[in-house]
Amino acid sequence: MSSWFSVNLTYVSFMINMASIGYCLLSANSNPALAGLLMTYALTLSSDITKTTDRITLFESKLISLERVFSFTQIEPEPAYVEYCSENWSE
Repeated sequence: MSSWFSVNLTYVSFMINMASIGYCLLSANSNPALAGLLMTYALTLSSDITKTTDRITLFESKLISLERVFSFTQIEPEPAYVEYCSENWSE
């Protein structure tokens, strides 16, 4: 899955980079600051998407761990354990 995502992200990034380079070269706009800003963000887009996807995946795995811990707290204890606790820890 990671390889598939990486290949597709590479193709999308390539298309965005080519469009931004074409805009910078063929546009009638003569603002070099806009062209530099466009190229800066276009070149770092794929790494930003990868980092965001990794962070979302990590957050989802943390939520799954939290859900599992919560489900373990809902398990009823065995009767022998309840009896042991009531005999040894009663006040």
